[in-house]
Amino acid sequence: MTKSEEPKVTLEPELQEQWRRIAGVNQKRFPRIGHKEVVNLVNSAWPPTVRMRENQGTTEIVITLRGSSRQLSRDHQRTYFEHSLPLKGVFEDAISDARVTGENTIRWKLMTEGYRAYQMTWLHLLRSLWRNHTSSEADPPKWFTDVEEAFNTPGQPGQRKKTNIQLRSRLDLLLGHTKRLRQTIEGYLADKPDRNKSYHEDIVREFWRDIQKIPGGNLILGGEAFMPIPYGKQDDPSSLWEPKTWKPRQLAIALLAIETGLKYHTIEGKFPEHKRNKVQTQS
Repeated sequence: MTKSEEPKVTLEPELQEQWRRIAGVNQKRFPRIGHKEVVNLVNSAWPPTVRMRENQGTTEIVITLRGSSRQLSRDHQRTYFEHSLPLKGVFEDAISDARVTGENTIRWKLMTEGYRAYQMTWLHLLRSLWRNHTSSEADPPKWFTDVEEAFNTPGQPGQRKKTNIQLRSRLDLLLGHTKRLRQTIEGYLADKPDRNKSYHEDIVREFWRDIQKIPGGNLILGGEAFMPIPYGKQDDPSSLWEPKTWKPRQLAIALLAIETGLKYHTIEGKFPEHKRNKVQTQS
């Protein structure tokens, strides 16, 4: 598969139906308990409070909502979170679920608004100090206009770097999941040297709950997550039940590519794998 041949991956209904049928998951089942309570919880959380908290080397802009999933009953919590991620994990997925890249992502908007508020805080402080200063100047001094201009200059240095830092952090998170997944599948297969024809179905039945907890887990179970992975000289493309056909890093890149809408090779190029040079010693 070449760079120009990279597929645009989405959930495939037939593939999703297949793994759900193998796992015995009823697609029509939906946790209806408490949906009104959830709506009430979210609605009552408005308006949030926003405050700034300074530490020794960092500044936190904190948005506090008057609502928590812990306020729901135990029945509600079991229904929503028993076989899934906690709300914190789902939140991370939501703000990283960037189907459109760049400034349109939820994460980017939150970052931008928070940073802009930080800029405006300093401008307001400087403006207040200037106005309270006993001076005959009617107009803002030049240093103030210089600061204001610097804060309003588009394309400030570091924006691209910060975006890459977020992508790097997300890739590292996914890589941790995919490393554990491959180790789990390899361990399972090692204990079953005599594989029957349906061993891949056994893997789905055994691990589907754990795999669903991984961001993009449904894509892994359906097989869509393996589609962007180039398989070069391999006769067959990668698959969940053949861990030798994929590397954890490849699957992590593929998941991130699907999340962000970026191409697999674009992410691979952004974060090349650094191979340690082997130091040869002579005796």
